[in-house]
Amino acid sequence: MTDDPGTPGNAHWEINTAAQWTVGDQIKNLQLPLFDINYGYGDHIQLNLNTGLITVSQNNGSTTSGLSLASLAVKWRFVDEDKAGLAISTYPRFDFHDGFSSVDPVVNSPGSRYFLPIEFSKEFGQLGVNPEIGYATYTQMASEWIYGIAISYAFEKEKEALFEIHGRSLIGSADQELLYNFGTRYSLTKSISLLATLGRTFITYSDEPTSLNIYLGFQIRI
Repeated sequence: MTDDPGTPGNAHWEINTAAQWTVGDQIKNLQLPLFDINYGYGDHIQLNLNTGLITVSQNNGSTTSGLSLASLAVKWRFVDEDKAGLAISTYPRFDFHDGFSSVDPVVNSPGSRYFLPIEFSKEFGQLGVNPEIGYATYTQMASEWIYGIAISYAFEKEKEALFEIHGRSLIGSADQELLYNFGTRYSLTKSISLLATLGRTFITYSDEPTSLNIYLGFQIRI
């Protein structure tokens, strides 16, 4: 969930296709297929589109499905680690109803979201450290601070073990959410990697239950 300053490189594609489950006491949320499509414009800019199909199953037996909000973003890495010793980027994002996304509040939150984060990354040999913090404002919900730190360990080239802590805090309130994720990015071929994470929320907003979070997918680089 924590983004980093990396980009695919000029005229290269990075396509992540996955399934993501969020399993709570009362509701199970499945995003399948989930598409995260990235294109490198130059060596420092990444264009991004996220979309997918969401299926929500409730304990009363009801199931609701629909397309997610469309999510558009542009990443700009304006500091390179090889020159400054630290990589820094910003990744403004706009999530919105696009005419195809479901308007059912069980599937999608109402309104739109604008998110302005800043990401950092620093490598210490095989260990990578990547913090992110950003401000999210919503048209029909309270604003939030969103933050996280991801740590990677490369035990072989293109094969990494991953860990992150990710959180949200309502502005003007003591309410917050924190989750942890363990995962891996494991290269299968020169252009395809397996992506997998398993995590859980351990602090939640006052009106939300804890949940188990699972992500399983493939990253295709062209």
